[in-house]
Amino acid sequence: MSEIESFAAAAIERVPDYARSSDEQALVYAVEDVVAEVFPWAVLSKEELKRFIARLSESEGIDPPLIVHQRRQGSVVATAYRDHRAISVRGTEIAVGVALHEMAHLTCGSKLHGVVFRNEFVRLVRRYGDVEHAAVLHQVFSAVGLEMGPWMASR
Repeated sequence: MSEIESFAAAAIERVPDYARSSDEQALVYAVEDVVAEVFPWAVLSKEELKRFIARLSESEGIDPPLIVHQRRQGSVVATAYRDHRAISVRGTEIAVGVALHEMAHLTCGSKLHGVVFRNEFVRLVRRYGDVEHAAVLHQVFSAVGLEMGPWMASR
């Protein structure tokens, strides 16, 4: 079994952890979690997150979203609100991967976790995280049966 196949198997085993999500959403979250164990994300404070999102927004040529910090409740760590151009963060720190996940919702214009979102998320990880992390995400998304655009399209 290849490393990618073992990551895919681990992700599929975790899908029940997201019972309140759609099948596709649960699979996306599970893949992200498994890959984050191999490629841990840096954790950003409130101020670091604000600067990170400002730099990303400037680089992408978009207005930065409003970032709202709330108390941590349950398992949700962040939510993107496209209609309000805002990201709600639960807690005082957030992983870079979570910030990129929420920004992908805003930059692709989708609240869902379909192929458009996944391609955008991988593109943002490649540009603002690192290429290897993005490549593994892309491969594992594909290995669990989630549609992905070609790797070259993910630049």
